[in-house]
Amino acid sequence: MEMKTTSLFKVFVLIIGMLMVGGGCKSHREMIDDFGDANEVCECELVFSEDDELFPSVVDIKVGDSLLVLSHPGGIRFFSFIGLDSGKLIAQWGIRGHGPGEYTGVDSKIQLFQDQLVFMDNNKNVNIIEMASLLNDTKGVGEKREPYPYTRSFRPFSRIKILDDSLRICMGSFENGHFGLFDKHGVIVHHSFDYPFKDQNIQGLDLGTVYQGFIEPRPDGKRFVVAFGRSDCFEIFDNQGGMISLVYRNDYQSVPAVYKRPSSNRYSVDDDHSIAGITGLSVTDSLICIGYCGESSREHIKKGEKTSDILCFDWEGRKMKKIKLTTPVDYFCVDGNCIYGVEQGDKMNVYKFNFGS
Repeated sequence: MEMKTTSLFKVFVLIIGMLMVGGGCKSHREMIDDFGDANEVCECELVFSEDDELFPSVVDIKVGDSLLVLSHPGGIRFFSFIGLDSGKLIAQWGIRGHGPGEYTGVDSKIQLFQDQLVFMDNNKNVNIIEMASLLNDTKGVGEKREPYPYTRSFRPFSRIKILDDSLRICMGSFENGHFGLFDKHGVIVHHSFDYPFKDQNIQGLDLGTVYQGFIEPRPDGKRFVVAFGRSDCFEIFDNQGGMISLVYRNDYQSVPAVYKRPSSNRYSVDDDHSIAGITGLSVTDSLICIGYCGESSREHIKKGEKTSDILCFDWEGRKMKKIKLTTPVDYFCVDGNCIYGVEQGDKMNVYKFNFGS
């Protein structure tokens, strides 16, 4: 009897120990922006500056071969091209209309894919334009247009990106899955990757309206990353000839708080009870660079929604370094060991931040 009691006591102690260890691990979960000593402060260098009248509401920036591309679809011209060597405006392109180089409207987010400018238009097309041809003729250039699917259960509304020669990825509202996938002919490719988190009261297409985010492919098209705004959650996916698999999801701790709007009976993100979280995303061959703010979304909005912290991960999800920008920016992109950021105030300024390898 004593032997049996002793054995039960040992089992009891073992269980208590496991619970304590488990609880200790949970309480010491690493924050997404905790990089230990791997921190770097980056001073800014002014690349370009101009009056806001010529660049109203810049909403995206991308870096290509010796130039920067700015997207400002609310202006007379939709896109501007700035030489990195000269620091001067090379060209502006894209106007409203129905002729060559004219559009009834374009999406704000752009992509540079193999020396081509890629953007959505309001006629449900993905436009792919050779940069060299565009820069040589700003009044009208040849382009390739691909239709993108838009159905009752598949609704891309932003950030369509070319993944490889065949597949395209996007964010939006979808009956199934938290990102969209289709081929270059506009045929939907179905997948089963659900949201990593969701409120049980939000279903179907409403999920994409509430839980918005970012999506970026690696330049070789073999991987891509999905990140969610108002949260600290991101995922890395692998692409092997059209076979998509999830290879990494970070140990996120903050998800968007939601509430039901009395006026419309629809759900929205509660900015007072959500963090600003992931505010931007840019990638290179070796790095995933995430703009991040740990303040509440409401405070972030009050401060102009600018980004000063860039968190860098490799394509396996390992932390590499945390970069602190001395001048907060509205939008950023990364090329090699350089970050380029747009800061809008009395003037539209473009800064360059160099960081170590």
